[in-house]
Amino acid sequence: MADFGVKLEAEQSPSPKDSPVFVGDDENDTPRSSSPFTFTAHSPGRNHSPSPTPSFADEAPSHTIPTWQRCGNLERSTQVDIKEEAVKNGLTTLKELEAALQHHPEFWSSTKWLERIAAIRAAKKECRVLIGFLGVTGAGKSTLINSVLGLEDLLPADDEKACTAVICEISWNPRNDPATAYVAIIDRISKEDWESELENLFRDLADKISNKDGDIEEPDLERDERIKTAFGKVKCVYPSIKSLEALQRQTVTTLMNHCNVRDILGQSKTIRSDDLLKFADSIKPYIDSSNFKEENGTYEFAQWPLVKLVRLQIKAEVLKTGIVLVDLPGSMDTNTARGALAATYTKNLTLSCVVSPTSRAASDKPAQDLLGSITKRYLQLEDQFSSDHLCFIVTKIDSSMSVARYIRTHPEVSKRLTDVYEKEATNQKGIEFMSGIEANYKQSIEESKQDFAERNNKIKELGARIRNFKSKRKRDDQSAPIAPGLAAEQNQNKTQYFELQRDTQELQNKINGYESRLYKAQKKLAEFRDKEWMLESRKVKACIQNRNAVSTTALRDDFEAVRKQMGEKKAEKPLQVFCVSSTAFFDLMMRQRSKQGFFMKKDTGIPALIAWLIGATLGTRSRNAESFLADIESLETSLRLWAADTTIEYKLPDAQKDEIENAFDEQVDVLCKKLKDLNTRTVDQIMKHFENGIFKHMPLTEKKAVVKSEIAVRGWAQRPMAWGTHRACNRNRGDWKSNTGTVHHWNDDLGALYLDDYMIKHWRKTVHKTLPEFHQKYNHSLGVVINGFVDDVVSAATTICPQVAEPLGLWKQSVMKGAKPLKDNAEEIFQTKIKSTATDAHQLIVPKIREIWLPIYEKCGEEFGKGHFKRNMETHVEFIQKHGRPVYKKCSKVVRGLFQKLGTTLPDEFSKSTDTATAKIKEEFCMMMDNHTIKDTSPTGGAGGVCPSKVKLRDALNLSFATLHSAWGEEAAEAVVEEEEEEAEEEEIDISEFKAEGTEEDTFVVSDISDVEDDAKDGDYVPGP
Repeated sequence: MADFGVKLEAEQSPSPKDSPVFVGDDENDTPRSSSPFTFTAHSPGRNHSPSPTPSFADEAPSHTIPTWQRCGNLERSTQVDIKEEAVKNGLTTLKELEAALQHHPEFWSSTKWLERIAAIRAAKKECRVLIGFLGVTGAGKSTLINSVLGLEDLLPADDEKACTAVICEISWNPRNDPATAYVAIIDRISKEDWESELENLFRDLADKISNKDGDIEEPDLERDERIKTAFGKVKCVYPSIKSLEALQRQTVTTLMNHCNVRDILGQSKTIRSDDLLKFADSIKPYIDSSNFKEENGTYEFAQWPLVKLVRLQIKAEVLKTGIVLVDLPGSMDTNTARGALAATYTKNLTLSCVVSPTSRAASDKPAQDLLGSITKRYLQLEDQFSSDHLCFIVTKIDSSMSVARYIRTHPEVSKRLTDVYEKEATNQKGIEFMSGIEANYKQSIEESKQDFAERNNKIKELGARIRNFKSKRKRDDQSAPIAPGLAAEQNQNKTQYFELQRDTQELQNKINGYESRLYKAQKKLAEFRDKEWMLESRKVKACIQNRNAVSTTALRDDFEAVRKQMGEKKAEKPLQVFCVSSTAFFDLMMRQRSKQGFFMKKDTGIPALIAWLIGATLGTRSRNAESFLADIESLETSLRLWAADTTIEYKLPDAQKDEIENAFDEQVDVLCKKLKDLNTRTVDQIMKHFENGIFKHMPLTEKKAVVKSEIAVRGWAQRPMAWGTHRACNRNRGDWKSNTGTVHHWNDDLGALYLDDYMIKHWRKTVHKTLPEFHQKYNHSLGVVINGFVDDVVSAATTICPQVAEPLGLWKQSVMKGAKPLKDNAEEIFQTKIKSTATDAHQLIVPKIREIWLPIYEKCGEEFGKGHFKRNMETHVEFIQKHGRPVYKKCSKVVRGLFQKLGTTLPDEFSKSTDTATAKIKEEFCMMMDNHTIKDTSPTGGAGGVCPSKVKLRDALNLSFATLHSAWGEEAAEAVVEEEEEEAEEEEIDISEFKAEGTEEDTFVVSDISDVEDDAKDGDYVPGP
């Protein structure tokens, strides 16, 4: 039984390394100290067994270390499962503690403890790992996401063209109501965004009609493409507008006031369903850009052009771990709202999954080509160009595969298939043999049936003769003698009749035998055909695996080449490359025969991808669980300190209390000064670190960028750049995707000259390599300061009154465990505030360049007439020649300014953290002193010494924590891993019974032959008609 009333001696202060402030980053560390409670566990789980009477020992009791603190030797996923189960137990305990405290509202401190519990619950972090799927249009991202979720029909997917037009975020649905198993939240673009798109369309139409803007005789293909794209959106939103002529009769104002958009722009909509197919149909108009097909002369109303974001919440098992999948559209979006949102998502991704069809995955520079220069540069600056944050997914691995040609051009594959070829040859002989057997049986059956028909006709003919003879005898005089010749003929007919019947019966039995053997032969032949399919499938599998290996090697080699350029050593973990087939996975999931080349689900690559994605959540989930569990332990220690006065016999007189409190206040002043000095020193060191690591390199970076900038600007106008494309880039502020599919990012081109390899190297070293050292030093210094303070307080107080050693020991434990928020806050400052500032800083460069170039873009965008292309090019070159260095100086200024702003806020951030911790230390010390000072505690005002109600509350808390530790002490059950049945080896097909034919004659038994012979002896027998 856990006991709040135990006696402790003053303890030695732990070293800084042992302090809770110094929780290691290694997932195998078990940094948490054991709980100070003793308990007796009689039954597991949350069921309370009768509590034994608390025993108050003279020494601190011990208990079994919780399983979640001693599971470091297990698989990481198992460790996380154990910790999360402990979190569930902790949440149950919080409910029990709340109930107990609410049952005793007479204590003023009950409210304080309830607030503390509420704060712990509110501080509990849920895992949210954003995983983005990036890639070109038509790469199969939506189909891939469907397969990861195990829901084939969720996101619209088309085998021939791109479907997903908006950003889709897919997360776990926590609702328990079956009617809301599938939930979609649709966020629409603003009125201003849609109005801007319409204005741009009408502007292009006006320019096309006036035809005054051409530079040469060539048409403006870019403008035509813009009109086509924009009008496609208009037809979706306004189905009644079927032609450009009809559109020109409208105005932006009338379209904005149309009932289809008037009341929905800027608004959100929620869709709920309990049926997947109905849900998928409901969300399709908001996602699918391919669903505005004309039917019966009209277009269906589709809202996807008005949608900014679709958030889906579903109960897919993979999402329970905190994974949030983000499907980012492949093409560059002309809608600024969607473009900005995509950039925000990209910035916050934990994992970037670059998706490419197999046809593109083995180019000369696949990793760089698929990532793109902008994404690659961002990942480098964020120190995420690593196998921990990046993976490549090669889709459609079963497409475009000519097996015969591939094997012919890849001799290494042919060598690996030697045994398959041998089995194919043997199998082919079996097919030929059994095909011959099948043909023989079919021929025998056909001949026998023909013979059977002829005999049957003869039987009918003889039967007719016999019946005719009898009929004639009845008409004639029955007593007249039969002519000897007629009698002999009649007897002969009867004999032939019965012989034919017997032969026909034998023949039927023979046919039945043939058909039985034919059935067996066809079954064997089917086995050979199935084996033929399997052997061919093995060849397909070998080709697919070889092509996968080639793609994987190409991607990894290019990845390492980029890392080498960055000055990095070869990655310890290889780049994760997953070669997948979603269609084959769904076939196997539905237990259907899949395409050739896939025997088990693991052959499709999807299970391995899912396992890796889940593995990416383990670190966050482990940290979140440990943080919450530490809060539970800290609460336990604090409550123990609060309840200690129910058993402590010695009470301080007021004089000693005042003396100890004065000594404590002096030490608190010293603590506050040391913490303030530490915070100030740390901020100064951080800012100096950025000055030396980044700022001092800016002048050289500016100079190098200016040298290359004019070449970059001239390159904007080089062939095959058309005048229409050049003007479209100007009108779209430097960003455009041409009608040929070429993407232009002028501002990023100039930004890349500033954020070149030189700056990236220093940026990464400063922000990601050496900044963590300041974090570690700060934590260490915090530990030294806190430990010194605690030791000094204990020393001063026990000098004044040795009897306070026991409560001081409890207070010391509470302080050391309560130091965790300091570490958490430091983590927040270094990892979130400082690093997010660095992220924001390097992302300011391209917007600053765009802002500086905006007047030039606007001027060139308005130019028209013959020669305007050349004039625009000259305007660009002249501007960069005159203002190149100032442009980059402003980039440096904006980056430096953001860091300097950070420097002004950091002191307050650090102070806020340490001030909160100091206030808690003072509060608990005052509580401890109040609990151990002589006072009247009886309900009636008499000299009672111990409040009976508080004793009852203490016992209730004891029971809750005892049950908690019982649950925490249970050994983890072994995880049940569902293993897929291994692919079966081909067995030899036994056809010995068919090979033995010809050496043995089959005997077919004629049933009931004796009856036929008896009938033949009956002289009066007449066959039936």
